[in-house]
Amino acid sequence: MYPHSDRFLTYEPLDSSVIFMGNDAQCNVVGIGTTQIKTHEGIVRTFTKVLHIPYMTRNFIALGTLESNECRYPLKMDL
Repeated sequence: MYPHSDRFLTYEPLDSSVIFMGNDAQCNVVGIGTTQIKTHEGIVRTFTKVLHIPYMTRNFIALGTLESNECRYPLKMDL
């Protein structure tokens, strides 16, 4: 999920799509497209089917999405 429409490589507007976040907050999805993100190692990853949610304050990428794009991520857990 991505709040910035100007950073999409491809973009398709959507009409009246809604998703629910983990806290049951309802978010309106206004588009879907492809975007790229540069990793800390300097590798550019392309993500498809990215939802455009304009009122989000941060980008959101599911860990499963990262894994499916062969990305590694450090995970620190305090037990």
